Amino acid sequence: MFISAIDMTIVNVALPEMSHELDAGIGELQWVLDAFLVSLAGLLLVGSGLADRFGRRRVLVMGLVGFAVTSVLAAASQTVSELIASRALMGAAAACVLPPSLSLLAVLFPPELRAKA
Repeated sequence: MFISAIDMTIVNVALPEMSHELDAGIGELQWVLDAFLVSLAGLLLVGSGLADRFGRRRVLVMGLVGFAVTSVLAAASQTVSELIASRALMGAAAACVLPPSLSLLAVLFPPELRAKA
């Protein structure tokens, strides 16, 4: 969850520079932000199902690797379209990180320590 939150903060801070470097308009910048969130929200249940089917740890690790790879793709984007596509893929990867991480907390910690975890 921290990765997702920090990602949104970084993108918000970098929007003016992205606009200048990529010659992006307001609508395109809005999609840079929204591609991640729409993809994450749309695939959250899929990520949960994958974690149930293939194992929480495996899906979590694959999601983290996918998030790292798509972050590199986003950083290397030369056009706004490439950036939007990589942000959408980043949201899909985050959808594979969030459900297993929350369910792993429930499995790893006894009920009295879950609130702290």
